[in-house]
Amino acid sequence: MFNVIIKKNSDEVGSKAFKIMKDVVKSNRRPVLGLATGSSPVGLYKKMIADHIVNGTSYKRCVTFNLDEYVGLPADHAQSYYTFMHENLSRALMYWKRIFISQMEMRKMKHQPAGNMKMN
Repeated sequence: MFNVIIKKNSDEVGSKAFKIMKDVVKSNRRPVLGLATGSSPVGLYKKMIADHIVNGTSYKRCVTFNLDEYVGLPADHAQSYYTFMHENLSRALMYWKRIFISQMEMRKMKHQPAGNMKMN
């Protein structure tokens, strides 16, 4: 089941989330991550980018699934989940071909990035 971890502030949450996520990435040949938007995971994403820059950790084996999207909002909209993830994480770390977003939203996009993104 779930293990509830309580921390004092968002920095501690980001650090603990990063430690757990990095263990998953290191211990799996093809790690699968479910990623969220909003302010809560931003600390985790910043730590992933810093780890990549400082330690050379590669996240290219990761497969990611977007956990949410706004209904009716085009994926290329400035406030979309897709745009948020691109600006806060995927542009720095991941390959587009391993990021999965809603097929409905992909069809609405005017410009599909690199033509490699998968639809689910």
